[in-house]
Amino acid sequence: MRYKRTPATCHPDAGNHSNGLCLECYNIKRAKYRKEQKIKAKDKIRDYNLSTKYNITLADYNRLLEVQNHCCIICERSHQKLVVDHNHKNGQIRGLLCQSCNIGLGSFKDKIDLLASAIKYLKPPSMDWNYAFKKREINA
Repeated sequence: MRYKRTPATCHPDAGNHSNGLCLECYNIKRAKYRKEQKIKAKDKIRDYNLSTKYNITLADYNRLLEVQNHCCIICERSHQKLVVDHNHKNGQIRGLLCQSCNIGLGSFKDKIDLLASAIKYLKPPSMDWNYAFKKREINA
């Protein structure tokens, strides 16, 4: 004699797969649960990394994000992910930056004099370089 399954509570015409649900509803519920667990795990990992690297919690990070209106402090553009910028000498957090701005600051090794030189370099030159190059081509 074959075992007869009780009907599912969600769809009475379907067989009961687990916890009173048909197979389709059970799979939907299971996928939703896995997604929630994955988000919780990511949040746990993020919280652990923030606390070990910068001595702040995920809640502190999220408050910083709100204060900065989800924008990078330097370029003031909204980004999906902002990284924690900190002083490498004393560990003090300065704010949240986009990846590009953080790499830029890192390239200058947090030295203000180098950044000032870069700003000076980026300002328009006093000499017309196009004129200088054209003059050289004529003389050559």
